[in-house]
Parts: sequence; structure tokens; C-alpha cells
Amino acid sequence: MTVVHRSALKEKEEQLRSFKDRVAQNVVLSLKTENTENMNSPVNQSRLTEMYQQLRVCTWPNIHFSSSDSQARDLVQNAFVEATKHVKVLRTSIRKLFDFRTSPKVEKFTQTALENLQLGLFHSSRQDVFKAAFPQYQAAPEDLLLASECFWLGCLMALNSPPLHPDWANLSLLTLLSEMADTETYIIAIDFGTTYSGYAYSLTPRNKDVSPHVRRWGQEQGHDTPKTPSCILLDQHGTFKYFGYEAKGKYLEMHKDEAKNYYYFENFKMELYDKTITKDLEIKDVNKKSMSALRVFSAALQFLKKDALKTIFINTDGMKFKVTDFTWVLTVPAIWDNSARQFMREAAEQAGIVTSENKLVIALEPEAASIWSMKLPSSGFITDGHDRVALQRSPGTQYIVVDCGGGTIDITVHEVLEGGALKELNKASGNNRGGWTVDRKFRQALRELFCDGLWEEYERDHPSEAQKFMYNFETVKLAENAARMICYSNLGRLVHERQNEDREVFNVVEGMSWDSGTILISRQRMETFFHESLVHITDSLCEILRKHPDISYILLVGGFAQSTILRKIVQKEFSDCAKVLCPKNPQEVILRGAVMFGRDPSVIRSRKSAFTYGVAKSGIFDPSVHKEEKRLTTKEGVWCQDLFSKLVGIGDDVEWNQTKEYIFCPLERDWKSMKLSFYRTERKNVTYVDEWGVDGPVASCVVDMPDISKGMNRVKLEVFFGATEIKAKATDLKSKNTATVKMDFISKQ
Repeated sequence: MTVVHRSALKEKEEQLRSFKDRVAQNVVLSLKTENTENMNSPVNQSRLTEMYQQLRVCTWPNIHFSSSDSQARDLVQNAFVEATKHVKVLRTSIRKLFDFRTSPKVEKFTQTALENLQLGLFHSSRQDVFKAAFPQYQAAPEDLLLASECFWLGCLMALNSPPLHPDWANLSLLTLLSEMADTETYIIAIDFGTTYSGYAYSLTPRNKDVSPHVRRWGQEQGHDTPKTPSCILLDQHGTFKYFGYEAKGKYLEMHKDEAKNYYYFENFKMELYDKTITKDLEIKDVNKKSMSALRVFSAALQFLKKDALKTIFINTDGMKFKVTDFTWVLTVPAIWDNSARQFMREAAEQAGIVTSENKLVIALEPEAASIWSMKLPSSGFITDGHDRVALQRSPGTQYIVVDCGGGTIDITVHEVLEGGALKELNKASGNNRGGWTVDRKFRQALRELFCDGLWEEYERDHPSEAQKFMYNFETVKLAENAARMICYSNLGRLVHERQNEDREVFNVVEGMSWDSGTILISRQRMETFFHESLVHITDSLCEILRKHPDISYILLVGGFAQSTILRKIVQKEFSDCAKVLCPKNPQEVILRGAVMFGRDPSVIRSRKSAFTYGVAKSGIFDPSVHKEEKRLTTKEGVWCQDLFSKLVGIGDDVEWNQTKEYIFCPLERDWKSMKLSFYRTERKNVTYVDEWGVDGPVASCVVDMPDISKGMNRVKLEVFFGATEIKAKATDLKSKNTATVKMDFISKQ
């Protein structure tokens, strides 16, 4: 069966117009005949399933095939396959009609055209549809009827959202599988930040460039931002109430006595930084009340999940999507420990985001920012007084990505490879000196400015006002000029009361003063608040530039990079070494890049291993080398146990799809199972798994080996290090029994 393609775009336009005309006529006909069929959705998934069963159970048994059963089977399969190909051509033509800069509105119009096409096909003659696609096809009447029915229904199924396909491995049942077609990739990326969080999504076909849609927040509160504050409000029973701007607003409106009955968490992502993560980890809210960390994080992710599906529903004119229709991407700092990454995956699973491990991708925040920034033209970057430039995409270009977040500073180094892929040149580094450090320094200065604990009294007695004041500072610190911060009434009242009592109210603080209800901050004083964070950033950049002298660019991204002071100081310190760039929307680049990473994780071609990983094994005992206490005697010989068998070294390059294989043997020939235990260290070389600096076991697995005839070399271990998470599989070479290793980095205690 050969598909006859129409090549002229004009013909496609005429075809779409004719479909719309037919649909309009059929609507009128439906009304005249009092047909109560729902014209809004006559071909939904349930209806298509019914039609398929009708075709299989009622139509096919009444057709007397001129061909054999196997030929009939091939005819049916070819009809459905060609229908999918035909629809792919039509989809491409329709999308060409709307080939403008993608926006939710244009995506909506495109989907409407596809729905009209499906409706037109539904109300057309089966054989007319088939003959229009295959005018040269000749066959016996019975075969033509079968081919027409299958092709017509196959087109309707392929136009469904998501497309439906028969299961050819089980043609007798012909079960309809609701799967995404090869031509579609639906992605939702969540950037769960310390200070702000948000998401972006894409319904773009796989064969077109990704154009992510970023959800805007806060319009009801007078804002319009790509992220919303990472604040969550739960009631006294721990039931979710609000997230983001709503949570912040509701909590700040509460009287302090009412607020104590609620759980209000902010900046809680930092609870996972540089800490031992346990299954029962608890975190404290602003009122020092504790709750399960997993419960808090999963509640926040569940809100973002539901909001994303709701937003997509609204922006696609009511198209209904399920969680499982999407590949979900969750961003984490590159410097986060593996246990924190695993914790976020488990929180996502508890939030109902994924049930399959393959449907959730962990993206590293500076990598996501790097991917999107590579696409930006020179006009997409802030000039800050220098000529407009963009990141060079030519192979060999090297640059540093500094992700300046609210909580962490995350730094990585990339080199552009042939084809535009990226290679990590330096192990990710950074610290917890993000934007919140500036806030902390400002709060310390306020305590110095006011005498005798006045500021502490204000925070204690009027927490909502004090928090509002600090939220205002979030905007003030982004500017480079001297600042004037208007204080709220209760702070002014406390000052007035103490002044009436002839008590000392203010200390002399350089660069800060009180002026009739306003706090004045000089530019020089404001810069001191940035000092701690900037020292760590500049020290890290100096170290990297010493190791990699061919760096051409320093890319500043993340919400904290919106600060003019931060950008100008980095520019001043390093402009002689590299061009300093910052996207115009530094908060959005991680979101948009995470969508692209979800589409193609191989864009990061190789990474540096953050640790030396190894597995415990035993080797032939050598008294001149091994410790006596490690000697173990079996009937197979004398062994040295607890040896650290290196799998990959710290700082080693690991390709994204690279699999390393190792062969292990049991200590005794008749063993029917083998346990493999995995360890890690920041040291380059170690001998034993119980040496200082070695963590573990961080994971383990048991491989069944029922056939003892194989001998000693019996277990193959495959380790996948190149992705953002480590995976492994062990296989018994004789029985082919396998065990998947789940790298459990979360402590049990």
C-alpha cells in the first residue's frame, strides 16, 4: 500500500476549508434529524474504543475475505499503519499553516484545526477517505471494504489526543493502547526553588523546536512573575490550604494568635542542603512547629502538578490530559547530594506526579540554564554597559554557568561539542550563599540599628509586618542605588514609644539611618550585604579560571542574578578574563531549559563524576599487601575481603549513555546467590571499603545464581553513571537472572 502525498500547501488549505464546510453541514443535518449525538466530542476515546469493538466484533466476521487469514491480518495492520503515516502528513501541513512564533493561543488554534479535521473525517464516507489517499489502489470489494474501514478508523485514532494505536503483538484482542505518538512529546518541567518556584510546559511535536510556555503568577496580587514564592500554608491538621502568593498573603493577613494554629513554611528547600537525609526527616515552620519533610515537599509538588494540568486544560480549549501523558522534569541544584535528589524523586512519587521511574527526569539547574541560554540571541542578554553579545555555539567554546539562586550558588563549566551538545569540564561546585545571605545580612544590620532588642521585639510581636518588610527588601536589593524603605506602622509606634520614654532607640550604623519612619541605606552599605556571597562566587570563579584558561564566557542565571550589584561586581572583577553575560529573564532560563532537557537528555553529552564509586569484593590474599584481619579462608582458597573495587573515579568523564561492565565471582563455587554492596568516597583511591572517608554501603542488591555449573566468573554488573541519577543492573551469566540496583542514598535513621 503506497501513500500518495499532496505536496502543495495551497491544496492543504483547500482541504481544511472543505473539512470545515462539511462539519458545518453535518451540524445542521444533526439538528434537523434530532440526532442527539454530542458534536463537541463524537470521537472521544470511549467512542473510538466502541467503534473499534464494533468493527472487530460485528463488521469483520461478516466480511468474506478473498485473501488468507495471514494476508487479511497484514491488510488490517497495513491499513492502520498507513493511516498513522497519512495523519502525520496532515498534522505537519496544519502546523505549517500556523508556523508563527508559538504561543498558547496559536497552539490552541492549531489544536482546533486538528479537531476539525477529525470531525470532518468522522462525517465522511469511509471509502471516499480511503480513495482520496490511495486513488490507485485496486482490490477485491471485500478487501477494499476492510481496508477502507480500518484506514478511516485508524485516521480517527491517530488524530485523538493522545493518539491511539492497536497492539499488533496481540492482534486477536486488538487492545487499544493510549500512548503518545512518536511525533508528540508532552513535557512539564517544575523548578522548585528555595525562594521562588514555577513550571513550564511544552506540547510541541518532536520534529519542531521546543517553545516552552511559562506559567505567569500573581496577577490577582498585582504581580506578573514567572515564579511564585516557595511558601506553603497548611492547617492545624496538616491539610494543604495554599501555595505561593496566596499562601503568603493569607498568612500575613492573619492575627498572630490565629497564625500559630497553622503551619507556614518558606525557604524550606534549604532543609535538604548539606544534611543527612533520613526517611523520617522533619522540618520546622516559621513558628518552630515540626512536620514531616516528605509531607511538606509532596504537598507543594502536588499543588504544582494540579495547577499545571489545570493551566494546560485552559490554554488548550479544554483538552484533557492525564499525569501519565507527560514526561515530568524536576530541577535540583547540581551541588545537591544524591540523597537530596532521591528525596525529591520520592516526594514527586508521593505527590502522584509519576508512577514509572522513566516518566520523571531529574535535571540539574545550571545545566538547564546552560541549554536554554545557548539558544538566546544577543538581544536576549542584559547589556550592563557593554556591547550585545551571545554565547558562541561553535565547537570548543568554553563557559562557566553561575546559577545564583535564592538558597544556593551552583557553578558548572561547559564546553560546546560538535552538533551543539555540551560536555561538563569541571565537577559542579558551589555553596549555600545565595540571595538569602543578603537578606540575613540586612536583618543583622537592622538589629544593630535599633537599640536594646527593638527589632527582635518587633519581629516577635508583629511577625506578619516584619515579614512584609523583608519581602519588600527582595525588590530593593535588586537595584544598585541607595534605598529608602518605608516602615510599617507598628515599627514606627515602637520607636515613638521609646523616644517618649527618653530611651535610646538607634545605634550609629555606617550607611544606615532612620528618617521619620523610613530606613535609609546607602549604596556602599547595600554592597556590604552582598560581600559574603560575592567572596564565595569570585573565589570559585578564580579557581576555575586557573584550571581552565580557555574560558570565554561567564553566564549568570537565576533569580539572584537580577541584582545589579552582583552583576556589576562580577563584571568588574572578570571582564578582562571573559565576557560576563546574563539573560534578560534569568529566572526563566532554568524552566525553559528543563523542558528542553526533558525532550533530549543527551544534550549533556558527558559529566564529571562527583565521587569515586566502588563495590565491595574479595581478592586473593597477599600477606605482603593486605591486612591480616581481612584474611578469609574458604574451600576455594584464601581471600582478602572488603576490598574497594573502583567503578569510576571522582572527576572522571562519564558519557551520558555510557554503560560500564564488570565481572564478579562468588567466594565459593556452590553459592546460589551473591550480594553486591556499593560504596562512595571523595578520595581518588582507597583500598578497603571501611577506610576513612568511605560512605556506605549506599546501595546493595542480591543476584540469584541457581546454576552452579557455570564456575566462578558468574555475575555481570552493568553500571550507568552518565545521567543525573546512578543506576545499575546485575545479571547471573548462566540463568540470566537480573537484579536492578536502586541506589538508596537516604539514611534509615
